[in-house]
Amino acid sequence: MPKLGKKCLLILLCGVSAVILKHLYINIDFMNISNHFSNETWKTKYWNDISKITSQLKRVDVLKTKYPKRIDIVNISTSKNHGSSDFLHKTNHGSDARSDILAVTSPERQVHSDISLAQPAESYVSGKKLDKSSPDNSTLEEMKNQKAKIILWYIKTRYTMPILLPKPLNNCPWKCSITTNHKYQNESSALLFAAQILNGPVPYRHGDQVFVFHNHEPANRRFVSGSDIGKPEWRSQVNWTMWYRTDADIHEPYGIIKKRDNPLIRNYQSIVKSKTKMVAWLVSNCVTESRREQYVKQLQKYVDVDVYGACGQLKCGRGKDVQCMEMINTDYKFYLAFESSYCQDYVTEKFFRYYAGDFILIARGAANYKTLAPNGTFIDTADFNSVENLAKYLKRLNDNDEEYISFLKRKDEYESLFEEYDIIWKTRVMYRTYHYFQQPICELCRRLWNLNQYRKSYSDINKWFREQLCYKPSDI
Repeated sequence: MPKLGKKCLLILLCGVSAVILKHLYINIDFMNISNHFSNETWKTKYWNDISKITSQLKRVDVLKTKYPKRIDIVNISTSKNHGSSDFLHKTNHGSDARSDILAVTSPERQVHSDISLAQPAESYVSGKKLDKSSPDNSTLEEMKNQKAKIILWYIKTRYTMPILLPKPLNNCPWKCSITTNHKYQNESSALLFAAQILNGPVPYRHGDQVFVFHNHEPANRRFVSGSDIGKPEWRSQVNWTMWYRTDADIHEPYGIIKKRDNPLIRNYQSIVKSKTKMVAWLVSNCVTESRREQYVKQLQKYVDVDVYGACGQLKCGRGKDVQCMEMINTDYKFYLAFESSYCQDYVTEKFFRYYAGDFILIARGAANYKTLAPNGTFIDTADFNSVENLAKYLKRLNDNDEEYISFLKRKDEYESLFEEYDIIWKTRVMYRTYHYFQQPICELCRRLWNLNQYRKSYSDINKWFREQLCYKPSDI
């Protein structure tokens, strides 16, 4: 095909994609694209992005047909764990992401109508609480007369979909927009870096721009060695951290436990009567730094633990996650929420996703779980001086319906809040990832509007990382 013909075809395809994506509220600056066709590297990059995005359209149309609500890629869909059939349809598809996979939020998930709804009614959220203050009248007037402050994902997480035009933060009283388009770098108030996949030189800092390091995973030695985070040029460049760690400037846990306005009332005798098995564990990572697999082997000496997935004899394919969790929810009295890494404050979706199941969650990690959820709603292995003593306690609960039910009743006074993202590759949902991003990103925005109160810079960000590396557990 002549060179001019290829160019025309490319522009035509971009135009068609723009029309469709605009209909879906996905904004892309295609006029800017057409002005840069002479740059082959730039053209290739955007053509790859466009190809990936348009590959989602069939999936998006299916979602729109089933659920009339349109997809807005800045809408954060927040899941509420209800301890019922709704819980069973929140399935686990793994935790490792690929850099070339895009994410869209599931439209069927409800979005908070009020940012304050995400605040726990009691102190069952790890670490310092986010500031709930809304802008005062003078600040509201100031924001009204100024442009929104732009937050740029300079290096985005693997589950963040490209946002090529700044989009306002939803359900946040502070005026900010978020984008992944480097075109807006000069006018951005904050640059957000996914620290685990950090690469390349330090970008030029414009004026009062804030550099924020963000991540969900522990900064273990493998993490640091695979990222540019350890390079000297980055050492003193970071202003704020946004992490699961409670000593981060902006705390971003995987979820929170919130007291319900109206506790659930259910037939607990019927729930317990259906259960004929003891402990279940769904797992695919079989060799971990936390040595959880060894702990389970010890536990199996005293009680029955059925292991599903790659690490056990029982199988439950990813395509049957819903059916598998329905079975576990019905048949088993206990479920293991064991972290793969043993790091302070590190508690993943393993805890928050399954907290509301019709079983008692057994948690194991290096965090203080008592700051996450109320006592009497879960079991922490750290409360037992041996695996055998834990097993004795499980047997006691198994033999005493009244005591077992007390856990379920107490737990039904609370709900687990987290956000769910579909990771899609060529129209197929590869897996889902779970985070709690909506409120922390609003906190970041609040700080940008009150910058003088939060000015700081890390002299050595690596020192901060080294303070809480993962370590080997002492209970096995």
